Amino acid sequence: MLTLLLTQPNNYSAALTQPPKMAEPTPIAQAIELIRTRPEHPWTVTTLAAEVAVSVRSLQVGFARSVGQTPMRYLRQVRLERVHDELTHAEPGATTITQAAGRWAFTHLGRFASEYRTTTTRH
Repeated sequence: MLTLLLTQPNNYSAALTQPPKMAEPTPIAQAIELIRTRPEHPWTVTTLAAEVAVSVRSLQVGFARSVGQTPMRYLRQVRLERVHDELTHAEPGATTITQAAGRWAFTHLGRFASEYRTTTTRH
């Protein structure tokens, strides 16, 4: 049947010869991309969910299934990686930990220090 549809002109010929549409990225993949490209943005679960057009609950469940953590935990992890990379590649004396933390949206330095210490000792 497929050969007949492909070789004989019919109502579906145009549709059968067009290249297939690429699948749209999933909302979770879109959210991950937003976090990775703009981690300094003041994301909340609500704003992130609205940006990818899903409910907050759908975003949370999707992250739990896909990434194994909450969206905000994933965001903190990405931000911590960015701080670590910045400090690792900075010229000595060119930047402070406080400056780097502030650039990546860490406002509570005590919590930042605790999370950073925990994250860097795991690696």
